[in-house]
Amino acid sequence: PICFVPMPLDMVESCTHLDCCSKMVCDACCEAAVEVGQFTCPFCRAPTCLGGIDDDAFGRQLRKRIESGDASAMFVLAQHHALGENGVQKDDIAAMKLLIQAAELGHTEALCDLANRHLHNEFEARTAKEQALKLAKAAIKKGSVRGHEILACLEHKQDDLVQALEHFVYAAMGGSKSSFEMLLKLRDQGAHVLDQDAFDEMESKHKAALALEWSEERESYMANKNKTS
Repeated sequence: PICFVPMPLDMVESCTHLDCCSKMVCDACCEAAVEVGQFTCPFCRAPTCLGGIDDDAFGRQLRKRIESGDASAMFVLAQHHALGENGVQKDDIAAMKLLIQAAELGHTEALCDLANRHLHNEFEARTAKEQALKLAKAAIKKGSVRGHEILACLEHKQDDLVQALEHFVYAAMGGSKSSFEMLLKLRDQGAHVLDQDAFDEMESKHKAALALEWSEERESYMANKNKTS
């Protein structure tokens, strides 16, 4: 069962990557599939991690996708290397190489991840801001809401409040909760965020974006996840 509800913005935290065909499925749908006894991929019907596939088979599937030039698979393996999970050895260098490869192929989450790392000075400080700006803009061109948010944070860090507000507004209208909360915070601090009518319109679009990615099943799954965490 697949709900076809738009993916949440925090896909890394709330979705599962199916390594057989490199599709992303929300965790609520994965749980629903297991509950009805469907342990194969809902797209290509191959054995998946939903059915308790062992780590070796999981790794083979993932590497097969990478060999075919799949940027999503590169990004996912980078995450596994960074965290040392799913039978993958923790290796920050391997994670970074895969992340760069995925970004070069235009993977939006990889672009955002690298931009965020530059933003937080995980690389050479002299070029960090320039690279973060370049990567965030590349993600924005691909329609990334998170790219707007990273660019807003970079501009806010550089005390360019006018440009920062513009990108926080774009991100908030795209459904970013953290950007909307930042706008509220800046307004409470006395910054002129938007005229009241424009702010109300932005808030309405923010709520509409959140409503698009909401489902009862997803809400129930997240509530149960939070209880057990």
